[in-house]
Amino acid sequence: MAEETRKELEQARAIANTQAKVVDSERKVSIADFEAQAAVKQAGGLAQSKKINAEADAEVIRVTGDAEATKIKAVGTADADVIKLKIASVEAGNYAAIEVSRNLSTSNVPIVPEIVAGGATGGGDNIVSVLLANMLLEGRNGHKNNGDVRLANAVVEKNK
Repeated sequence: MAEETRKELEQARAIANTQAKVVDSERKVSIADFEAQAAVKQAGGLAQSKKINAEADAEVIRVTGDAEATKIKAVGTADADVIKLKIASVEAGNYAAIEVSRNLSTSNVPIVPEIVAGGATGGGDNIVSVLLANMLLEGRNGHKNNGDVRLANAVVEKNK
């Protein structure tokens, strides 16, 4: 009996010694659970914050786009009204001629060709005339193209 009492005492002592560890482990599990719940709530709050910011950014872009579209429409309408008044003041055909003339005067497209090929004889003079005119044009513009000069000389020699 004394032996059994001693075993029970030892067992009670071992349980008492491990009880602190059990309580400590239970507290650690509870703390880890609370930390996990806090992380989930924090992530949910962060996601909600990002969603709100994205919606605000989208609204800014939409409002800015609407304002820009309204501005472009107003400018286009004003331009169209001005064109209508111009047409009414000079008639459509005259307005078109004025606009064509204005656009041609500001472009770099030559209206009259710089070299005209033609002549009364209808023979080799036309080619010679074109080559000579091209040489004169290049000389006037400060370009020198020895290949054209040699070709012109060869054509002149051939036609002699």
